[in-house]
Amino acid sequence: MLAVPLMARVYPNGSEDVNAFHVAGGMAFVVRELLDAVVDAVLAGADGALPGLPLTEVLADVDAHSGYRRYEPGQIRTAAQIRVLRAAGLTVDDVRSVLADPASLPARLEAHAAELRRRRDLEDRALALAAAGVYAAPDPDDDGGPARPGPVAERTVGPTPWAGVVQRVALDEAGEESTTERANAAFATLFQALAEAGSAPAGPLWTALRPVPGAADVVETVLAVPLSGPAPAGLRVDGHEVVAGTLPRRVERYVDVRADAGEVDLLDDAPGGALPHPDLLGLMDAFDVEDAGAAPEIRQILADPDAGHVELAMTVREEAGAGQG
Repeated sequence: MLAVPLMARVYPNGSEDVNAFHVAGGMAFVVRELLDAVVDAVLAGADGALPGLPLTEVLADVDAHSGYRRYEPGQIRTAAQIRVLRAAGLTVDDVRSVLADPASLPARLEAHAAELRRRRDLEDRALALAAAGVYAAPDPDDDGGPARPGPVAERTVGPTPWAGVVQRVALDEAGEESTTERANAAFATLFQALAEAGSAPAGPLWTALRPVPGAADVVETVLAVPLSGPAPAGLRVDGHEVVAGTLPRRVERYVDVRADAGEVDLLDDAPGGALPHPDLLGLMDAFDVEDAGAAPEIRQILADPDAGHVELAMTVREEAGAGQG
């Protein structure tokens, strides 16, 4: 008796014994079905063609009336290669390029493997953050109030005259090196203008973000210098809009953010840019709990930028009187 391997539990000849499988055209049937599955998985478009890849490069012929697909022997390997590449995660465009230029396969596989490693690294770091609960909603305290992640402190600060310049920054460019360089150049120009006007800084610089009405993807960055007295009248800074004012005597809440106090992975390489620092979220939680109302202006005070030390501060309430508390 002839033994025929059970390649598939499909018998095109109905209830015929499995040993009649080959005689009934079973091998051809199985091969055609497997190829059809591959082709169906990778072909797209209204004309049934892989984008940029003619249908004839995958199929030998398609019967115009029955839709029956006929394959040449060499196309079995092509279809199998397509399936392997797609299972490996290569894009349709990459598959098309490999079929057109087989010599490009090693380089494309290495580039794809590198991208997979990068994404895997990002996913592992995000999983670690999620497992550590760094960005999880705070659990209730024993008194029923929300917990405050981050070392939020409070202080009273006297009136602070200041002068500054305004820059508009697209949100998707906020963390880029070029944006930082523009800010540093603007601060340098502001320092020069203040020096020429006989006014000197009286404390660490700060920056603050303000929304731009009608522009959800753009913010205004105020680059401010605290002064010992009112800003010089008629202060001009070439190429920049100048703003000035006085922060009143106030109670501030603030958090210290230090580069040497344990690095927090902000996922700078994640889609959408870096995450906010957890201490900033702690500061916002503290404001929400006790001072619900208008959104506060958050000032990033450059306490010692060379050492990676900044403070994030916001005014909780203004106080009457003058002088430093």
